[in-house]
Amino acid sequence: MSYVSRTARLSIAVYVAILVALVVRSPVRTLGDGDEYTAYAIAFVHGHGPALSEAAIADIRRDFLAIDPALAGWDIASNGHRTRDGRLEFVHFWLYSALAAPFVAAAKGVGSDPRIGFTILNIAFLAGSFAIVLRRLPSVVTWFLFVGPIIWWADKAHIEVYVFSLMSIALAVQRDRPWIALLCVGAVAAQVPVFAVFLPLIVATTALTSRTIRVDRSLWLGLAAGAAIAALPSLHYLHRFGTLTLLASASRPHWPARGELGIALWDLNLGLVPNWPPMAFAAGAAIIVARKRALSWPVITTVIGGLALLVSFAQIGNWLHGATPGVLRYAIWLIPLTIPLLAAAADHRGWRAVIALLAMISVPYCFLRYRPSVDEFSERPTWAAHLVWSRAPSWSRPIAEVFVKVQGMHWLPAATPGCEKVLLVGRGDAQGMWPRPCAPIDVPGVCREPAALCYANRRGDGYEFDRIADDPRDLRYDPSLVWPKAAEPGIARGSELAEWSSLARLDPAAIDVSAPELSGASMESMQESARARFIVLRHTRSGATIGLRATGPESGLLIDGETGEVIWALKHELIDGVWRLALPPDRPLLVIALTRN
Repeated sequence: MSYVSRTARLSIAVYVAILVALVVRSPVRTLGDGDEYTAYAIAFVHGHGPALSEAAIADIRRDFLAIDPALAGWDIASNGHRTRDGRLEFVHFWLYSALAAPFVAAAKGVGSDPRIGFTILNIAFLAGSFAIVLRRLPSVVTWFLFVGPIIWWADKAHIEVYVFSLMSIALAVQRDRPWIALLCVGAVAAQVPVFAVFLPLIVATTALTSRTIRVDRSLWLGLAAGAAIAALPSLHYLHRFGTLTLLASASRPHWPARGELGIALWDLNLGLVPNWPPMAFAAGAAIIVARKRALSWPVITTVIGGLALLVSFAQIGNWLHGATPGVLRYAIWLIPLTIPLLAAAADHRGWRAVIALLAMISVPYCFLRYRPSVDEFSERPTWAAHLVWSRAPSWSRPIAEVFVKVQGMHWLPAATPGCEKVLLVGRGDAQGMWPRPCAPIDVPGVCREPAALCYANRRGDGYEFDRIADDPRDLRYDPSLVWPKAAEPGIARGSELAEWSSLARLDPAAIDVSAPELSGASMESMQESARARFIVLRHTRSGATIGLRATGPESGLLIDGETGEVIWALKHELIDGVWRLALPPDRPLLVIALTRN
């Protein structure tokens, strides 16, 4: 037994050393909602309460300026809500900040960045929960879970580590220490109210798996204490604001659409499965080997709680939030929910071999992709989304907001760089729908209905259309980005001439080689293949010319992009060199479509 204890202590020490090694290489940053949590902690350090007075706000601003000039520009007043007595509080509750305050004060006292206090607290949470889970699950499973995507949040002033750690403890100890589980759940629910659903679920699990529930006072005391902690924010906000929560102001209550429910799990950019594939294999293998144990009450009740979380995520609706390298922050909250399932398979020798293999793959993968120093939004769209959208676009059906914004856009219509997948918005028969430079082919009537959203998925030389029932939220149609409706026939002719579906969009460096000389106009885009070119130019002035690198004879059309009128037929016989083409002046939009003879 002592040997096991020494091994456990060594594992904990190694885990802490790994976390420290990771965070010391990461710059101290404030991301997402971190400014709110940091502001609260600084206020506590200065002796203020969570209801921020003007004096507290002044102290926060002074410390923010000393920490990071970028933080000093954050408008505290516009990001808070005024209490009945005129003080200010934020949407997110302050319990996590209160726990961090002693560490923030210590960091500040030795002249370090106060935000390091959150890093110390996060490492303490992770180390403590690692130690508790290590006593109840095989060590390889514990390492698999705790050296997963959670490591990116180790040095961030954000609640992901707090939620992950406390829920890991709760679901690991619920069978032998349910009162501790209830306390942990209550603390999580104080920051994220929907987790309160696990209070009755853990009691139900205990009732269904234990015969001593009626006489076990510790369970009922744990439930009372956990419920009291969970109710603390509601009581506080009721007193200060006359409402049970401020989070409602940031939510959009509705029954989730089909696409919204699975975002945290399946979305190619935000979902847990595509962004941490080893977890999907581990859970799938556990279901296969555990069989009846996978249908145990701890697993069933945890699944029920997970479904409640998925529904609640859609109410928040902030899918493209900050403080993440890519994967949805809410998806991180789901990871501890796998503990009952993984525990059900823990006794199976074959499954342990599988999880060991997966851990060997997962740990280096997570070190590479989720080390704390990785930039925020380091991969959007992800490699998986890029692969599917460019090769098999109909396989993916993301909600509109995600498809558009992960590509750095905020408007409709939107398309992948090669126009393999296009999100169209219906404009009736009066306005164009196709974003430049995508080929404007015929659109079915169901997609032309005003405000209708349709995906156009490339298939061969054409598209398949898929209408989606989605709320575009703040996405708006931008007519300056589309082919005008009147020009579509002419542009379609040019696209067909250039065999548009075979073209690849060139990056700026490649354009400089293919079109080394351009004056009196601006280049909007250029696509090219071994046989053809399709060029979009804007704002030609008097004397505008373009020089194109010739590799053989070409012919084609110069088209007015506003009207679709063919201005000139084009042809040259050069085998090598630069073909210089004069351009008509005062044209807002021009298209050059060429094919090699």
